[in-house]
Amino acid sequence: MFELPDDYFDSYQQRIMAVSEADVQRVAARYVDPDKGAIVIVGRSSEIRAPLGQLGVPVSVVDVDGVPVSE
Repeated sequence: MFELPDDYFDSYQQRIMAVSEADVQRVAARYVDPDKGAIVIVGRSSEIRAPLGQLGVPVSVVDVDGVPVSE
């Protein structure tokens, strides 16, 4: 279906274990742009808004449809 080699799943774990931290860092540096990322936190705004505000990063509150809400 995906045209994988016959031994793909037999050797999958070995291939994963062969990936080094340096490999991950190199690929992340090339493809991941932290300025374009977002962290989504789900919870009661009344309980988590203040601690998040102490991080000094912008916090937006939205409803389940992604529509901004005022508190």
